[in-house]
Amino acid sequence: MVSNWLLNVFAEARRRRVFGVLALYIVGAWVVLQVAATLFPGWRIPDEAIRFVWLGAVLLFPGALVFGWKYDVSAQGIRRTPPANSEVVGLPLNRADHWILAVIALLSVGVCFGVIREIAAMHVDSPQVQVANEIPANSIAVLPFVNMSDDKDNEYFSDGITEQLLNELAGIPDLHVAARTSAFYYKDKNEKMQTVGEQLGVRTVLEGSVRKAGDTVRITAQLINASDGYHLWSDTYDRKIDDIFAVQDEIAAAIVDTLRIELMIKDQERIDRSITKSVEAFDIYLRAMARRNTLTGDSLVRSNEMFADAIEIDPEFAHAYVALAYGYILESFSGSMTIDDANAEAAILLEKALALRPDLAEAHASMGLLKARLERYGESDEHFATALAINPNDFGSLLNYGLTLVWQSRLKEASAAYLKAQSLDPLNADLNFNLGALLMLMGEVDSGLGFMQKSLEIKPDMYMVRGAITHWLGVYGRLDEAIANGQATLADYPENTPNTGALVQAYIWLGLIDEAKSLVESSRAAFPDDENIKKAEINVMLSTGDRAAFIELADREFHALDLNVGDPLDFRSRARAYYYAWASLMQGEYQRAADYFFWVAGGEEGIASKTYDDMYMLKMLALSYRKLDRFEESDALLDRCLDLVAGARDRGWATPTLFVRLAEIHAIRGDVENAVSNLEIALDKGWRDLNMIEYGVFWQGLQDNPEINRIKVRILNDLEDQKLRLENSMRASLRATLGDPNARVSRSVFF
Repeated sequence: MVSNWLLNVFAEARRRRVFGVLALYIVGAWVVLQVAATLFPGWRIPDEAIRFVWLGAVLLFPGALVFGWKYDVSAQGIRRTPPANSEVVGLPLNRADHWILAVIALLSVGVCFGVIREIAAMHVDSPQVQVANEIPANSIAVLPFVNMSDDKDNEYFSDGITEQLLNELAGIPDLHVAARTSAFYYKDKNEKMQTVGEQLGVRTVLEGSVRKAGDTVRITAQLINASDGYHLWSDTYDRKIDDIFAVQDEIAAAIVDTLRIELMIKDQERIDRSITKSVEAFDIYLRAMARRNTLTGDSLVRSNEMFADAIEIDPEFAHAYVALAYGYILESFSGSMTIDDANAEAAILLEKALALRPDLAEAHASMGLLKARLERYGESDEHFATALAINPNDFGSLLNYGLTLVWQSRLKEASAAYLKAQSLDPLNADLNFNLGALLMLMGEVDSGLGFMQKSLEIKPDMYMVRGAITHWLGVYGRLDEAIANGQATLADYPENTPNTGALVQAYIWLGLIDEAKSLVESSRAAFPDDENIKKAEINVMLSTGDRAAFIELADREFHALDLNVGDPLDFRSRARAYYYAWASLMQGEYQRAADYFFWVAGGEEGIASKTYDDMYMLKMLALSYRKLDRFEESDALLDRCLDLVAGARDRGWATPTLFVRLAEIHAIRGDVENAVSNLEIALDKGWRDLNMIEYGVFWQGLQDNPEINRIKVRILNDLEDQKLRLENSMRASLRATLGDPNARVSRSVFF
């Protein structure tokens, strides 16, 4: 009985041509989805937004079903479908029909509006725009006070007074204070106040001068409205040098009063509290700070010796303890002190500083950095939380907290800290570059490039930034731009081998193999032992399927190390052992490959500690195990890789490489559907490595898969478009050089 009913419904649906309507709807929905998938990346709409288009298509389906059942579309317009056995072709619409059609139309418009609203909500403004447009009401920049002393060597003193005032004001929670690097950008520059205010994002500017003679000091200070140059307050202080701390307090109090900022009792106590009772210790401290800031020769070691002298004079000088502890950490970065020694000495000094001043934000921030270096991240977070609770606008706390979060791959949290730090120090070239690189990892390409370009505007000689831009443009598939930038950087800075390596990779991805080989050969002659050039040479071999050359190089490089299994490996040795294991895998020496991958990974302990950044090692070992039919061990490693990718995505990673890694995991397992779907996401985000599919160890046997071939075609079409754009750009540049806009330039000149 039920079957008869179903047959009747099916027959009636055919008579009413419902299936034709639904077929048209499905085709139309498919076209809309394909257009969205194609256009969203170009419009910088997140890939995840496509799910709302899917949802809209599903929600509108019932409306299409009702329309197909009740109505026909004819030359006379929309007509009501007549009942069965009726000789009438189409019935005119009645009032009920108009209501039904109105409801369908309203629902359709509502669904479309909802989809557009959800997508628009995901397409947020870039962080760069948000930072640039926000100027706090109570905000100030303390420009370097001019040294008016007859002795020009007193520059350290005027700079030191500036820094102390800046730090004192920065401790006021309701006052936004531009950080030192940005403020000192204007040292010895005669810039308009309006420009300073706009560039630093502040409403007021404090400037002044210091004249030091014997045991007397004259300090003049004036607070200026940045928008119109109007003087809000000014004063002159003639005092004995012993009263220098009182002068700083008076200036800070006058600014607070002028800006009508209400202070909590604890904030007032912090302002009134001198950093030391000894003028002599304070003077040595300022000299040490000035010496450290030069970053030349033995300045770091000598400045640390001076901080120790200041502590000897005043054993309760908490700021000096912090400065010396941080100096030891910096020495470990420079190599003049071992990491273990630096950590041990810094821990003692910071414990002493916190005992003296539990409310010193700088001490908690430095302790947070130290705990992170020891990989005690929970304790690190606690100290940074305390530092930022004491002073939410402390630039050093924000910067170092962001750094430790990057170490943990907590990108979302790191970007928030860096963005806040950048709002305080917008003219810090290093910070802008690091923030740009961080946003690149998070898929914020335009914002990331914007911050990197800003770092070059601030400090044009940061040639490493230009190489990084070449790299990231290539990663996101903007190969014509990557090559143009890489070639210009190569011409200006041939010694920038990271740029050379990135340029070689961009050549390979764009299919310009001859250019890649030529650049590798010339660079190898100029820099025979450079690791970036070595890696570029290997990339050429792997990207062209030259297995014999790669195997020969890997074998030669590894055996030149003369290592035995079990020896500790440095970075260079580990890279050579990894390539040797890779070559063994290519030769079918699966057991040897597994043994060496296991060794290079650090054994069971090393494998257990591997992070998302090290996942390539786990995948190669998993593939080796699979070749040996050790499926359980292989699956355990691949599950671990999936967990690492999921964790990376939760923490903010969103590069095309992330989805390529996911695709490779599924390819190892033979899950072609998931491998292809993740490659498509990577493709939409900019991935363009056609050679990876052709020659990559994870993709053997899948080259003839129809879906893989469809991806290849999309890549090839885009690469041809990019080659044409690159040619046109180079042709225009050459014509400009020749001074003839109509000159004919052959393609052979370029490729």
